[in-house]
Amino acid sequence: MSPMMDDVPEMEASDFFDEDDVVDCPICLDPMTQEDHFHVLQCKHHCGYNFCHECIESLIASSKDDYMEASDGNKHVKVFLHCPNCRSDLSSTIRDTLLLRKADACVRITHREKKSKDALTESQQALLKAMHTQQVKDAIAEARKAEAEYLAQEGRSPAPVLFRPSLRGSFTSQGSAASGTEWSDHEEEWGVEVDLEQDVHSSFRMPKQPKPRSLSRAISSVAADPSLFAGLESCMTDGQCLAISAQMISGKPDELAKAAFQLYQILHDEDPMDSSAGYAVGQAKPMLKHRSSIFQLIKESQAAHAREEKKEDPFMTPRAELMAQSRQRERSNLLKASIQKKFPLPVRMPKSIVLDNLSVDEEFDDLSFIDHTWDGTVLDAYSKITIGLLNAIWQKETENRGVRRVLGEGTGHLQIELPGQPRVLMLHAGRAGRQGAHRGDVVTHIDGASVMDLDAHQVLKLIKASATSGAQRVTLTLNAERSVAEALKRRAQAIKEDV
Repeated sequence: MSPMMDDVPEMEASDFFDEDDVVDCPICLDPMTQEDHFHVLQCKHHCGYNFCHECIESLIASSKDDYMEASDGNKHVKVFLHCPNCRSDLSSTIRDTLLLRKADACVRITHREKKSKDALTESQQALLKAMHTQQVKDAIAEARKAEAEYLAQEGRSPAPVLFRPSLRGSFTSQGSAASGTEWSDHEEEWGVEVDLEQDVHSSFRMPKQPKPRSLSRAISSVAADPSLFAGLESCMTDGQCLAISAQMISGKPDELAKAAFQLYQILHDEDPMDSSAGYAVGQAKPMLKHRSSIFQLIKESQAAHAREEKKEDPFMTPRAELMAQSRQRERSNLLKASIQKKFPLPVRMPKSIVLDNLSVDEEFDDLSFIDHTWDGTVLDAYSKITIGLLNAIWQKETENRGVRRVLGEGTGHLQIELPGQPRVLMLHAGRAGRQGAHRGDVVTHIDGASVMDLDAHQVLKLIKASATSGAQRVTLTLNAERSVAEALKRRAQAIKEDV
């Protein structure tokens, strides 16, 4: 049995309800599971109304929608997290109830039904993996404590504990992992510092600073920048946001390549521990996919508890509270937009493209490259590369005032490398164009290895060689070049000084 299975306590048949006790959900009329009976809705009026976990998920999803506009222009239709029976507010407890149901259902599937890890669905595997992280264990423990207090008010005993947060091989109270399982070895490395190299701190020093800052200080000074994630921040954990932000502003092309590939994996819901998912990302640690929804559920639950604690007006209606939250989101979005306008991103951002389903005799007729040279300046990252008729190549310097804020007055043309550095541009993207590759993108890495010292013919030959060797997929990293790395590093420093 896998280490994940060994870490979960064995269940006895007496820990579960009798099959005859299972009734139908009063909303969807589907049979309710045993976990639905164990973990009841924590209604403030104790009306005893309960419904299944699928209806809870639908209710939470519907509550995130904004007001619907009627034909006369009024916005009045809105779903709130209220008890369908007595209309009491469930917003601060309903996500904890759903979390406990998900956790216990996962244990039941893997132990009572004796399913192996390979027999689980992808979402079940993601949930089981997430349950062995300290963040989820702490959230489950807090949810059980709150549920026990609620049931005590009704004179009822707490629900049976099917999943205990203090598992063998898991985190101790000091945050370190005990030895003994392969799973715990991976587990103790997960967290905020994932994917950070020993020399990351050198990227966070001032240009005239004689000594680099310490690693711990550098990590603590990194702030997640959502503008670097290509719109994927909602699918990422806090640890992933911090780690990828640190890589993006490190000033190192290889770190940009790693960050770009991780964003590709998040976008396509791939597991970084799967060796078939692409190239190995250096010292990359296993990451958890936010799409398992368990982390988003915990994050929303914590936010709901915080709102409940800060609520000063007991007569504030849910609609007024929702409008206040909407105004806060609007202010946050306006702030992000103003920062991006004031400190623009390079015109070519790092991205990974995966060519899969390759055959041994693959010709790549739809893919071609062209040689080019870099003038050695940072301003190159803000100069769009255009390939015209007869493959003529030219670059137009930007007139954006924000670029001068990022690079500094008069430093845009400052050379960080000797002019005439060779590089390879994408001429015809072909199938790679469906993944976001554009004519003029700079090809910097193939399967994680830099190709900045190769010409266009050698790059295409290397891609064909990978297919001929039997590889099912080839990973191309675009725009992870020195000018872009330096521009992102200076941009982060300019934002930090401005704040």
